[in-house]
Order: sequence, then structure tokens, then C-alpha cells
Amino acid sequence: MRSLFRRARRRSLMPRLLAKRASRRAPSVVGVCGVCGVKFAASRERQADAARVLRVHESICPGGQRSGRVAMPFE
Repeated sequence: MRSLFRRARRRSLMPRLLAKRASRRAPSVVGVCGVCGVKFAASRERQADAARVLRVHESICPGGQRSGRVAMPFE
């Protein structure tokens, strides 16, 4: 048992960094500001929070043309 522990502990950093990881799902767009056009996106877990941020943003948005930009408040 001890030899297994040593072997795992001596593993170098590069193989761990290069190992394939499970890909993360891309954040989905929650909504778009009607004033400036900024899109708000979030992961599935944070979509309700991002929708609240969008409502606050729309209430204080100074305007301007920013369509096409994506804001991810929790990433």
C-alpha cells in the first residue's frame, strides 16, 4: 500500500496538466439589455442570479451601443 502512495505522490505536474478533463458546458445567454444590447450569460446553476443582475443593469444602464458584447457576472 505504501508504494502506491509514493507513486501517486511523485507524479510530475506536466502529465496532470496535459490530461484530458471533462469539458465544461458553455454558459447560455440569460437575456439582453434593451437599452444598450449587452447579452448576459451564466451557467445553469447561476441563471437566476444573472437574470437579477440583468434587471438591475437595465434600471441603471447609461445607454450606448454595446450590442454583441457578452457579460458573464459570475465567471
